[in-house]
Amino acid sequence: MRVKVLRAEIEVHDDEGRQVPLQPMTRAALAALVLAEGRPLSSARLKELLWEAERDERKLNSRLTSVMARLRVLLGPERLLTVGDGYRFLANQYDFVDLGVANALTDRGRALDLRARALLFEGVLGMWDPVVLMGQPRTRAMCDELDRLRLRRSLLVEEHAEILLRLGSSRELTASLPELVAADPLNEYLRGLLMQALYLSGRKGDALRLYAEGETAIQAELGSNPGARLQELAAWIDANDPRLEPLPVPLDEGDARVEASGGDPHRSSASRILGAVLQLPYHSYKDRAAAHSMLAAVPDVQDPAYDGEQFAARVVRHALKEGIDQIIDIGCVAPGPHSPHEVIDLVAPGRGRVVYTSHDLPLIRFSAEHVTRDFVAFQHADLRDPGSILSSPAVERLIDLDRRVLVMVKEQLNYIPDEQSPEVLIGKLVDAVPRGSWFAFKIAAREGLADIVAEQLASVFDGLPPLVLRTKDQTTALFAGLRLLPPGVTEVNAIWTDRPPRGGRLRAYGGVAVKD
Repeated sequence: MRVKVLRAEIEVHDDEGRQVPLQPMTRAALAALVLAEGRPLSSARLKELLWEAERDERKLNSRLTSVMARLRVLLGPERLLTVGDGYRFLANQYDFVDLGVANALTDRGRALDLRARALLFEGVLGMWDPVVLMGQPRTRAMCDELDRLRLRRSLLVEEHAEILLRLGSSRELTASLPELVAADPLNEYLRGLLMQALYLSGRKGDALRLYAEGETAIQAELGSNPGARLQELAAWIDANDPRLEPLPVPLDEGDARVEASGGDPHRSSASRILGAVLQLPYHSYKDRAAAHSMLAAVPDVQDPAYDGEQFAARVVRHALKEGIDQIIDIGCVAPGPHSPHEVIDLVAPGRGRVVYTSHDLPLIRFSAEHVTRDFVAFQHADLRDPGSILSSPAVERLIDLDRRVLVMVKEQLNYIPDEQSPEVLIGKLVDAVPRGSWFAFKIAAREGLADIVAEQLASVFDGLPPLVLRTKDQTTALFAGLRLLPPGVTEVNAIWTDRPPRGGRLRAYGGVAVKD
């Protein structure tokens, strides 16, 4: 279910995306419960929020019981709980509640560097209308709740503006802040932020005019002059005070790594977003913001990501024990604790060889610089062109294609649509290696993924190659011509472990097969 209370009107859609019809009082009751953010509301508090004029307690109790009964039918009994003499709205793990996601994005943003924080705050403000929940009962209690919500947004607008000023994005603010200042002319802090943005954009005269307009409005409304801080800011602008210039913000360590490897920190990369989810060291602020946007909306997205890395490590371990000591890892992420070369160091030191490939050239450069081992090589190559892998200098130097090989393909299969015939591409790899070689695949699953969650994931990868999700049968078809090892194709967390499949809304299928 999708519930949005940060819009002009509350919006509710079921898991299939159909709008849930709400009568005025059920709409108001749901808004009140969602604004409680998981806390139960007593019957007395709900009556304060929904009905102010009615004084007949018996009528109020009857109305409340009727409204909650209708709401429970619409939401399901698992979402509307009776707690004592009151009620509590409890979203389940498959639901999207915009207020909860906005809170998570804001909290995550405050823990990140300024550039990533600015992007997350921008995302929050994009989902949060300036005026929300119009048409709610005009009781004093409900008006107080809506005022608190508006104040939270206003404070976030100010915080976002502060960050943009610090990052030198003053021109962006000169476009977005005037409407907000006009709507709240006595907000001196917001006016000051716009004055700074105008000045830093080369519009000193406009900045001073904005101060004069504010001074007139404040005197007319409050009978006093602007506060000392705003007066001082106007004086600084008039004097071209150098203290108005923002200090440079150095690149975060992750951004510096991306830039040093020839990558563009101002553009996202699918492999780097996954690296940020896995807390690997190679990602930019754009990637961190995308990863945290995904984690805020779908917190358990980390589960299949970590499951995939641990699955790959188990496959490498088993292959080494079976005497397969050559590994080609296609579509790798940045080196991490579960990378094949780390497993080799533990299980078969001095005996294994690994070639990592990726279509992301800066990632390959970074990885090659940070893993300098004789038995490891990194190659810029793409699964869409198997020949670029098989005939690459790295494979020719380290891999003997007359001996058994473990070929692992993980994330890249999530970006190759059926039109590009992934089974044909895999078939070319199969043809090039000897009998007894192993193939291990890991693919994001379509089953269990509600359309609402799929939309959230798609929004994170906007501008990147679309994420391709596959069913269990589609994943099995990619092993055509190979003999699957037990337990066959299943969720990767359950392959060669004693754990059951997760079975949640986010799953990763995988399998290991042998060329006979």
